[in-house]
Amino acid sequence: MWSFLGNKELVTSEKMASTLSPENLTNMSTNEQLPNIYDPIWAMILRWILATIIVTVGSLGNIMVCAVVYKNQRMQTAMNLFLVNLAVWDILVCLFNIPFTLIYNQLKSWPFGLFWCKTMPTLQVMSLTASTGSLVAITIERYRAICLPFTPPLSKFQAKLAITLVSITSFLLALPEVGAYNLGPPFGCMEEFPTRTLRQAYSLLLFLVCYLLPLLFLVPAYTKMIFKLWHDRDDLPGSGVSEDSKNRKRKRNVLKMMAVVVTCYALCVLPTYSVFLWLDFGIGADETPPFYFFILLSFAQIVNFSNSCVNPIIYWCLSAQFSKGFRKILQCDRLNTWTKQHSSTSSSEPNAISGHPNTVPTKV
Repeated sequence: MWSFLGNKELVTSEKMASTLSPENLTNMSTNEQLPNIYDPIWAMILRWILATIIVTVGSLGNIMVCAVVYKNQRMQTAMNLFLVNLAVWDILVCLFNIPFTLIYNQLKSWPFGLFWCKTMPTLQVMSLTASTGSLVAITIERYRAICLPFTPPLSKFQAKLAITLVSITSFLLALPEVGAYNLGPPFGCMEEFPTRTLRQAYSLLLFLVCYLLPLLFLVPAYTKMIFKLWHDRDDLPGSGVSEDSKNRKRKRNVLKMMAVVVTCYALCVLPTYSVFLWLDFGIGADETPPFYFFILLSFAQIVNFSNSCVNPIIYWCLSAQFSKGFRKILQCDRLNTWTKQHSSTSSSEPNAISGHPNTVPTKV
């Protein structure tokens, strides 16, 4: 949700390349040299280990999320469709953004040609925007269900329409990347805006639209929903009846799960945004970044990538429906049934030996 981030979302060395642009390189004196951009061995090994875990868990986990919703007709609600949309973008991050970025960080050059040079940053911005839009849509759906209980729930058609609008908006926000990225020195794939001010404006726009403004909506919305479910009386306003306790408990569990998802997203995305803004408006504005910047950026991106694998884990731990669906896919239920049968059969053997004819073995 990874994985794409920051100024140009996850544009790793691409973003550094924009600072060390041909214009800046021309202005360097003959005695000046590029900073040492190659990482120590420990950083490379740790980065690959963490990224491998994230790609494996994120890909399998999010595919399972899609499979659980697809196989269970009752789970095909508006909220779960938004979760599937979030999972699809996380899968794209795991299969494309992370591998391309890792190789780019390792080689400090771009070996994939012009098409992928333009495609990857665009896809990264789209995945960032779409993930944020999905979280906002889920929050609106939850707010209507909790704080406006008499409004009709969102239909699947309305959810699909919202997902379409989010995707179109994501593409429009990412369009500048198509024109900005081209092949060139020193790293092979360069982000070149006509002016530095325009590049800074685009970076700030992404930060505001894809992070700060959504958080300014999400935090008060979840605060009000939490207060509504945990502190308000059980009586529905103006109805004279009490809300079903099971339904209220279910809403609390769903809200708790989504609050954790939003919190993890905000924490995972923040480091990369901070590094890129620091690059655009701080050290990168007038000077060459320090030697440790590349290591800091790569691990900030790893933290960002991790958001693409945490959501399925959250669903497993906090959602009974998803947990049951995951166990069914992994055949954990069959294993548990076999274990219970084996235990029951073993415990009944002494009774059979003792001559208790009424002992019946457990059925599978």
